[in-house]
Amino acid sequence: METSTKVAVGVVLGVATAIIAAGVAEHYAHASSSNALMAAANALAKVNPCLQSSEGAVRAFQTEAYAAGYSMGASSLADAVDGRYGPETEQALAGFIGTTAPAACSPRPSWWGADGTTTNP
Repeated sequence: METSTKVAVGVVLGVATAIIAAGVAEHYAHASSSNALMAAANALAKVNPCLQSSEGAVRAFQTEAYAAGYSMGASSLADAVDGRYGPETEQALAGFIGTTAPAACSPRPSWWGADGTTTNP
């Protein structure tokens, strides 16, 4: 085999190895975030999301879901994470646990902050 052919084969193998390594790293990063998302979804499914005591579970799920690419109608993480279990959060949760996801809170709980805010009193 000529030297130029050996070099070309070496370059191709090096590139292929780098691509495979990047794919494996991405897979494990995605699996880790998927595990966190499923854990948050399962935790939220075990509580009444309309109670103020469940705000932390709702926020944890919203944070993981947004990080995984579910916008829940928000343009930023700060807007997505409000601790309120509305229709967008219900829809995202249903995507993970199916039809057993609780219905969105209705009527609007009195403990929720004002519309357009992400804080609750």
